[in-house]
Amino acid sequence: MKNSFIFAWYDIWVGAFWDRKKQWLYILPLPMVGVILKFNPRQKKTSEKNTGHK
Repeated sequence: MKNSFIFAWYDIWVGAFWDRKKQWLYILPLPMVGVILKFNPRQKKTSEKNTGHK
């Protein structure tokens, strides 16, 4: 997991947002100021890849 700080003048909201595609969590406790938590994407198990089961 990585994190970074954000200042975005166009993000005038307070709260949290989960980006499913990137697997990032945006947390803005103050308007325009916040943190992005970047989670590592989950890897599929090798047994699922080799057997062809979904």
